[in-house]
Amino acid sequence: PREKVSSDYTGSWAQVEDILASVNPPEFPDRDFSILDYGAKAGGLVDSRAAIMDAIAACHDAGGGRVVIPAGTYLCDGPIHLESNIDFHLSKDSEIRFGSNYSDYLPAVLTRWEGTRVYGYSPFVYAFQKTNVALTGTGTLDGQAKETWAKWTDGHDADKELNREMNQTRVPLEERQFGEGRKLRPPMIQFYECENILVEEVRIIDSPFWCVHTVFSRNITVRNITFTAMNPNNDGIDIDSCEDVYIHDVIFANHDDNVVIKSGRDTEGRDLGIPTRNVYVRDCVFNAYTGVAIGSEMSGSIYNIFVEDCHAESMCKRGLNIKGNRDRGGEVAHIRFRNIQFEDVSREMFVMSGDYGGENDNNFPPYYHDIRWEDCSGTGSCRIGLKLTGQADLPIENVVLKNISVDKAEVNSVIEHVDGLITQKVRMVDQHLVNFENLP
Repeated sequence: PREKVSSDYTGSWAQVEDILASVNPPEFPDRDFSILDYGAKAGGLVDSRAAIMDAIAACHDAGGGRVVIPAGTYLCDGPIHLESNIDFHLSKDSEIRFGSNYSDYLPAVLTRWEGTRVYGYSPFVYAFQKTNVALTGTGTLDGQAKETWAKWTDGHDADKELNREMNQTRVPLEERQFGEGRKLRPPMIQFYECENILVEEVRIIDSPFWCVHTVFSRNITVRNITFTAMNPNNDGIDIDSCEDVYIHDVIFANHDDNVVIKSGRDTEGRDLGIPTRNVYVRDCVFNAYTGVAIGSEMSGSIYNIFVEDCHAESMCKRGLNIKGNRDRGGEVAHIRFRNIQFEDVSREMFVMSGDYGGENDNNFPPYYHDIRWEDCSGTGSCRIGLKLTGQADLPIENVVLKNISVDKAEVNSVIEHVDGLITQKVRMVDQHLVNFENLP
């Protein structure tokens, strides 16, 4: 039987004001702690991690404030672990370059890797169970991963499969150890079980894996950040089993999905049942793999996602993509996208698929319903204009498409197992879908 929607849904775009009322960036005491006062050395040759961590500890002990990275280049041999009530501030013309000695990122910490909880290499900037925490300023975080961590993709398949097997067979969490000798790359920035988060203005380059990853967290603001992250699996912003999220004015240039909404993978994701809900995204520039993706790790369900006023300035592989399969399960409901423009897209322009990745060995079809896309266009070319493919035993339901157009596609549309599709002014090249004039 289908799950009953457990979201607090108030209705269409009116809910955006409710989301914004629940998202309040943290505030901090007016006191600064410069890492120079704790022994940091600019120049990028001397390890300044101890100085950085000492400044964080002093700021926390004083009741919070701002840890300042002054202008200059600083080497950091190992991760930065943030504390509550701290604004970690990268001043103009500052840069932290993370060292590439893998053992410096141990001992292993609790993280979520592609939807499965494990103990793995520490994210480069990591906050665990913290409240009121920020990463701000116009400086740069450089993962220096292209010639190091990124090369782990050549030998990580066995660890990926083990990670997934541990999920499916419910191996106890404490036995999921992926530290020394394993090859699951850590994300650049991760907030795990945190509350009241702000990421603002920072520049992220050369990330080892996902760039900004929030897990089991709430009250999240991400704004005005930029990327140059072109390594494999360099997702931009991954929102994972979180709620009350506001993302805006972000310029993406990364080698995977831009904004990604997730909620856990397969057996563990369904067992935990922690959804992502109440997310508002606006005024972003997409220059990467997919503009906005939902899934494929969405077993904990996803509700109330609102995206508007965004566009792509370079070729994406896919424009908008909702993706799941019979291994995942989960529910995706109350999705609203509007005023989003793409130019050339190498694959599909607009997609909702229930058979993503060929992983359909189980009997947990995803349930997509109450989805509305309007005023979205592809002005260039693509392989498939519109792809809506549900499952025979659980179709996609209640989809509204209004003012949707694609100028050039090898295949106009593929529509299978969809119930309650309503279209108005939908044009796939020279093909017009059936139009209903009395659109609700």
